[in-house]
Amino acid sequence: MAANGLYPGKGKETFYRPVPFDYISCGPSAFPVLNEIDDFSLSKLLVDLGAKLILSEVDKRPLTNTLDLVKAILAKQREEDTDITEVNVVGPYAKGTAVATDSSVELIVTVKTIPTRTAVATDSSVELIVTVKTIPTPTSMNSRMDKFCELMKLNPACQLLIFEKLDTGFFVRNPANNVSVRVMFTIPTSHFCDHKAEIHVDKAALKEASNSLRRTVWFIGRAKRSALENFVRILLDVKKRFVGMHALQDWHLELYAYHSLSGLTPSGQPISLAQAFKRFFQILSAGALLPDTPTLADPLVIGPACSKVHLTAFYKMEELDEICQAAQAICRLIMMGHFYEVLGLTPLAEGDPRLFSQKAYNPEDDSSLTSQ
Repeated sequence: MAANGLYPGKGKETFYRPVPFDYISCGPSAFPVLNEIDDFSLSKLLVDLGAKLILSEVDKRPLTNTLDLVKAILAKQREEDTDITEVNVVGPYAKGTAVATDSSVELIVTVKTIPTRTAVATDSSVELIVTVKTIPTPTSMNSRMDKFCELMKLNPACQLLIFEKLDTGFFVRNPANNVSVRVMFTIPTSHFCDHKAEIHVDKAALKEASNSLRRTVWFIGRAKRSALENFVRILLDVKKRFVGMHALQDWHLELYAYHSLSGLTPSGQPISLAQAFKRFFQILSAGALLPDTPTLADPLVIGPACSKVHLTAFYKMEELDEICQAAQAICRLIMMGHFYEVLGLTPLAEGDPRLFSQKAYNPEDDSSLTSQ
């Protein structure tokens, strides 16, 4: 055989690709295989954890009551304000991924005209989005918020609620149960081309509210008849406890969670929660969110010339590196059976040999190699 990887002989030579390892010298003893972890035990733990994280009826009642009051006031205001086209609940509360610690709701109000700079709302676990027909000006937004405040004072059930104005919306807080409703405004997507920065409210705020609404609709449509809601709650809980995962946006986490749970196993069976959990971190640890990799594209964002916008475009280089390293650390723990630590059921003490570092391995720092 020729040294250049070509078979010698007459006629046309065929390309020969050398094998990467010597299978005789590097047998199973050189690369020991880890025992497969018990998927049944992991699935049971994930189901139990998901049940603990879910928002109970007792916790949900104060949120629902405050949200109903705000929606009732907006319904009255809508009778006089013909620009308001719809009011939608968005965010984790609407998606069903809110955890037991959440105490806020987001609402999106869609209006016909682009709002001007003085009248919109902000905070979070119940988020309400109001859609209007035209682009609101600051004056029109301010008048809408003043009208809402006036109607709220006339309602005896709203006497304890606190109204707080912001540049892009307003908050309604209930100090009795620490519940807050964030109301934001947006416009139909076809009206964004008519936006004028010197007159109307911040375009980025309107787009963010519009994106929240579209993401909620996308998620709800795909979460039916699946364990996606429970799966996302678990991943959000894991994300809070691993610093390197903090940079991962919740929307992108939901996209990867959906694709991890989709499809079938090689035997044609649906993917279990344990398999999807491992698959999620295996995808990220393999570098799915690193530059120049075939990563996912945001299904709701269209770039120039109708091009796709990949998820890596929303992060800095350092954030992509941190997410990959954190996913690798989590993946190592899962593959070695230490999923109790990953799920926060038995936190590792400082100095525990099983507490893996999230830093990348650098051969130059290895004394056993540099001393030679």
